[in-house]
Amino acid sequence: MEMEVKDLYFSYPTGREVVKGVSFKVRSGEIFCVLGPNGCGKTTLLKCLCGILKPSEGSIFLDGVEANSIPKTERAKTIAYLPQEHMTLLPYRVLDFVVMGRAPHLSIFSTPSDKDYEIAGEALKEVGAYHLKDSPYVELSGGEKQLVLIARALTQQPKILLLDEPTSQLDLKNQAIVLGILGKLTRRGLIVVMTTHFPTHAFLHSSRVGLMADGRFLAVGEPEQVMTEENLKKAYDIDVKVLTVKSPLDDGFIKMCIPTGVILARRCFCKIEHAEEGT
Repeated sequence: MEMEVKDLYFSYPTGREVVKGVSFKVRSGEIFCVLGPNGCGKTTLLKCLCGILKPSEGSIFLDGVEANSIPKTERAKTIAYLPQEHMTLLPYRVLDFVVMGRAPHLSIFSTPSDKDYEIAGEALKEVGAYHLKDSPYVELSGGEKQLVLIARALTQQPKILLLDEPTSQLDLKNQAIVLGILGKLTRRGLIVVMTTHFPTHAFLHSSRVGLMADGRFLAVGEPEQVMTEENLKKAYDIDVKVLTVKSPLDDGFIKMCIPTGVILARRCFCKIEHAEEGT
C-alpha cells in the first residue's frame, strides 16, 4: 500500500488558507510523523487525508487511485482516523464501543455479528486492553481510552492509520505503550501517519518526517535530515539544541531536542541556588 499526497491545499469558507501545497509519500510499514507548532495545519491535513474535509486543490492517491474516486465506505475500510479528543457521555461497554469500528463493513440496517465482536476482541488483545472489555468507556483513564480508541480503529481493518497527537495527554509509561503499539502495527504492514509535538518521538520512532509551519512543509525526509537545529528554529521560532547521546540499550546513539531556553533557565536557577547557599 502507498499513499501519495500531491500539492494539497485547503481553505475554510472564510477564505483562510490552512494547508498550502503539501506533498509527501508514505508506504506500508512506515511511520510518517508530522511536526509543527500549534495552528500550523496538522489536524486539518489529517482531516483532508481521511475525507472529513475536501481539499481545495491537489490530490491524494491510494495505490495510484485518486481517493476522491473511491466510495466513502470503501475509503473508510482503508483509512482509520483517531482524532485528538473523543467525547462521549453514554456509558458504552468497551467491547460495544470498539465494535462500532466495524461500521464500514456493515449494511445500513444490520447489527454487528459474532464475527464482528470477535474482531473487536482481537483488536483489544492486540493493544493489551482486553481486560477492559466489560468496563464502561466513560470510566477509563486517558491512557486506557487511547488504547481503546486504537483498538476501535483496528476493527476497521485499515491499511492506513491516521492519529492526531496520540501521546499528547499521556504519561511516560502510556506514551511508551502507544508508540510501541504503533511500531508493532507498522511491522505488520500498516501505514501510520501521526502528528506530534515531541521531536524526540519522531527521532526514535518515525521512518520519515514532515516539518510543518504556516500550512507548508519546510522539509520532508528522514528525521536526521529534517529535524536540524536550523529547521526547528524556523518552524517553532525558538532556539533548539539537537543532542546526540549514547543509547542505554545498545552501542548506538539517539538524538533528542531541548529548547535552549530550558538550558539557560536551568543555569540561571543553579547560579541563584549557589549564591543563596553562599550567603
